[in-house]
Amino acid sequence: MGSRGFWQELKRRHVYRVAAAYVVVGWVLIQVVTQVFPIFHLPDWIDQAIVLLILIGFPIALVLAWAFDAVPRGNVTAYGPADSDGPSLPLRRRSRRAGLIVGAIGVLVAVIAGGAYWHFGRDGSRAVPATVAATGRAARGPDGAQRNQGSGNADSTAYSVASGLHDASAANAAPIAPQPIPSKSIAVLPFENLSTDKGNAYFADGIQDLILTKLADIGGLKVVSRTATENDSSHPDDLSTIGHRLGVATFLEGTVQKAGNQVLINVQLIDAKTDNHIWARSYQRDVTNIFGVEGEVAGKVADALNAKLTAAESAAVAHVPTTNPQAYDDYLRGLHYDHEAGKGDWTTFLPQAIAAYGKAVAGDPNFALAWAALSNARSDAYFWAGDHSKANLLAADTSARRALQLDPRLADAHIAMAGVERLLQHDLVAAHSQMQRAVELRPNDADALANLAISDANLGIAGNGKLLQRAIALDPTDPFNYYQAGVGLAAAGDYAGARQAERRALAIDPQFVLAYLALSRIEISDSQNVEAATKILEHMAPGTPVNVSVVIWRIKLLLFRRQYDAARALAGKFAGKFASGPGAVDMTFARANIEWLAGKVDPARGLYRTAIGLVTRPGSEISGADHARLGVAYARLGNADAAIKEGNEALTMAVKSHQHDAPQRVKYDLASARLALGHESAAVEALTEVLSMDPSDIRAPWLLFLARMQLAPTWDPIRNDPRFQALLKEYAATAASTSNAPTAAGARGTNG
Repeated sequence: MGSRGFWQELKRRHVYRVAAAYVVVGWVLIQVVTQVFPIFHLPDWIDQAIVLLILIGFPIALVLAWAFDAVPRGNVTAYGPADSDGPSLPLRRRSRRAGLIVGAIGVLVAVIAGGAYWHFGRDGSRAVPATVAATGRAARGPDGAQRNQGSGNADSTAYSVASGLHDASAANAAPIAPQPIPSKSIAVLPFENLSTDKGNAYFADGIQDLILTKLADIGGLKVVSRTATENDSSHPDDLSTIGHRLGVATFLEGTVQKAGNQVLINVQLIDAKTDNHIWARSYQRDVTNIFGVEGEVAGKVADALNAKLTAAESAAVAHVPTTNPQAYDDYLRGLHYDHEAGKGDWTTFLPQAIAAYGKAVAGDPNFALAWAALSNARSDAYFWAGDHSKANLLAADTSARRALQLDPRLADAHIAMAGVERLLQHDLVAAHSQMQRAVELRPNDADALANLAISDANLGIAGNGKLLQRAIALDPTDPFNYYQAGVGLAAAGDYAGARQAERRALAIDPQFVLAYLALSRIEISDSQNVEAATKILEHMAPGTPVNVSVVIWRIKLLLFRRQYDAARALAGKFAGKFASGPGAVDMTFARANIEWLAGKVDPARGLYRTAIGLVTRPGSEISGADHARLGVAYARLGNADAAIKEGNEALTMAVKSHQHDAPQRVKYDLASARLALGHESAAVEALTEVLSMDPSDIRAPWLLFLARMQLAPTWDPIRNDPRFQALLKEYAATAASTSNAPTAAGARGTNG
């Protein structure tokens, strides 16, 4: 058959018509797939597979069209004249067959799509992942909660089978409902270091952090936190999945290459759903004129996402923090060490961060951002590295005030000042005010929002759940925010919701210690079930770090059972590990309490003297909780005057702090001190004041104190005292009739 005959045969068989029909139907199917499937949050590969199937099906459809139209020439008259202008019967049959071919492919596509939706979509939204890598970072600001209590990648599936503490339903049962993904939302992926010298990784990390900070200042954007992406690669293949997990529509990718004094920065804004580039830019600078690049990038991103900046936001984004190249470099090094410290090795990296920030402000005394970072690092040293010296806190105070003086609109400076107000001035109201201002200036800071929520809780301000919801939306991978939500739910009397929130935290990080402690304490508060509370700690995921808080709570649970030998053995096992550093004071007091409650007075008094020496070391800043513990220690040493003095100081500081339940905590310790001095009536009076807190206060901790009074051997000397029994009976009846519950985090500094 010649070429002309071939084309005539194609025309006679109407393959053209089949091809046209296929193109039209295929185009419609592709539009449906690409536009509708994302609504059901199906993986991108399904879209790609269906489009590929449609393309592959095109030549197959043509071949089948040719084959179906192979009509015997001798039989043409049975179907109508070959030269008929109208469609003959065979053509009508051919059209139906062509339609069947195209329709069959459409049905196949629908079956694949339906099966994929059944497999991937039937479990509901995946807005928050069942298991993601741990964040491992510290809280900034006025709270004393320990956020970085452990991280790891334990096998959560095996763990859930073994312990039953969390499961797939807990992983998807977030305290807040999945939210729609706003178009003006972004996550900044870790910047890739392309420098030959891998030691320049700090520079790439620092540039990423500065850009992220500038973006976080823009209220019209949703900007997820750094920790939400720190375990993702610089150029991941599954942007759509990650975008859905983080609740963002776009990503900012970047590379940094530094060679000598030359720096090349490439950034690109990418659509999370389509993987298409929205905007890209290269910046080739010398280290002497690199300043302000982060502001330029943030401004370009805001323009690309149609985010409108206020005049104040525009000024903040355009502001150049320093023009000193060496100070800039030192600050970036400080950021690097700070982030490394946040992964858990505080004693190694925090001093290096403080030194780097110190060099930065020495090189440029007007570098407000570095002054704020220096203050925050010193506050972290108080919490995490055991530097309780007054000199450290005074230096933090000086740095924070200098930062505020240089730039009153710097959010980091207000965060730093919040820490100082809490740690040095012991004023939670002032700390709360500073943190509020920080959130106003940087509305996209998940840590600041979480710390403001904790500050609300400390002051007894209800409704902090909305702040935690915002923090979770900005960092859905941080177990701390779910933990804190659980604490709030327990405080409101919702123990079921509290347990669910804590299990959600464990679904994110199976080694998150705070959630285990909260679950264990909830058992004591809710039902005084010591066995259940103990089992929770016995079934922590393998590899979960055991810190001093876990050991001391386990000791208390043993004391609730009067298992003094076991408590002593447990304390001895960890005594060496916590012989120095931030856990030394807590462990020494715990060991002293064991001996005292076991009736071993002389060993107890020796340990109390050691603990007093640790707390009162020259230059140390003594907290209100420490004064309360000192009061108990002096009382058990028989020094009534010192015990009364320390108790009064603790109560004064508790009132000054404005922490809503601090006076009750101090009075609980004062009751223990009075009992040790033989003043049983005064002890019962103090306990009455502890429990007389208004039950309508949803943050009232009296139920937790009631549970400890029922369980702790501290009160065994007056266990059968009619006044003590009447007190327990009265408030046990009140507990049965109220839905209020204690703060799940427990009371720090109590000796019961």
